[in-house]
Amino acid sequence: MNSEVVLQVENLHVYYHRPGGFFSKRPPVMAVRGVSFSLHRGEVLGLVGESGCGKSTLARGILRLVEPHSGNITLLGMNFLGLKGKQLRQARRHIQMVFQDPYTSLNPRMRAGYAVEEPLIVHRMGSREERKQRVREIFHLVGLHEDDMAKFPHEFSGGQRQRIAIARAIILNPDVLLADEPTSALDVSVQAQIVNLFLDLKERFNMAYIFISHDLRLIEFVSHRIAVMYLGQFVEEGSTEAVMDNPLHPYTQALISSIPTLDEKTGRKKIILPGEVPSPENPPPGCSFHPRCPQRLPQCDRTTPELKEVKPGHKVACFLY
Repeated sequence: MNSEVVLQVENLHVYYHRPGGFFSKRPPVMAVRGVSFSLHRGEVLGLVGESGCGKSTLARGILRLVEPHSGNITLLGMNFLGLKGKQLRQARRHIQMVFQDPYTSLNPRMRAGYAVEEPLIVHRMGSREERKQRVREIFHLVGLHEDDMAKFPHEFSGGQRQRIAIARAIILNPDVLLADEPTSALDVSVQAQIVNLFLDLKERFNMAYIFISHDLRLIEFVSHRIAVMYLGQFVEEGSTEAVMDNPLHPYTQALISSIPTLDEKTGRKKIILPGEVPSPENPPPGCSFHPRCPQRLPQCDRTTPELKEVKPGHKVACFLY
């Protein structure tokens, strides 16, 4: 990992507008609210949080599969949100995504070889034979055979389909790869193979990753830094060691306490949070976590804490610090 910043996200908001009734308008779903972070070349940022907290929407917003409501995204020095048409298409060569479900992310009527070749065709890279050769190389790189290029997605296992999806994402040599729960739909025996493949590709191409997962042990294994997300906002961010060994935010503490352990004596005391995650249509005032927080203070229901650095490289949005 070096000091070059390849992706800078500043105060990003992503809302979903939904139609209401004839006489009323439903409030927008505020899926991502004011997220800011930077990503360095060769770095892996692990993103964790409960289902519905906005992790996938954040990734889609960064890639502009969902247009952000406001904020700034800087990709390799370019104002990514300001690009349109041909310029946007060219910039997307540098940032790609691997989706959660390998069963739905591939066209069932498209042969695997063409699915991987298609990004090269879209970006008009190389001759027909050069593209075919590139696809063969990528198939070999991700652990597939040249004969697999002629097969359709239904002829592959889940792990093989995810390898095809990874091949499609890396064939353009992107600088940033967004991996949205890339192992959750796979058997446990296959998950380790896919994770090792991601790590091998990162070392080979010096890519930066945003790795989204519910599995904290997996995030701890692959990440240099961890960001914890709750109801569309980052509540804690820091090095993997700092967040896992010394979590500061009560929500992070609850997440880490839920990690299974074989030794009950040395394991953390499990923290059971009351209530449910509030609706992103109507988030609570002040700190969004205060209705469930066992350590809330009087100001938590009135004022929103800002994400601030309380230790070198360790940020938290909490009035306890």
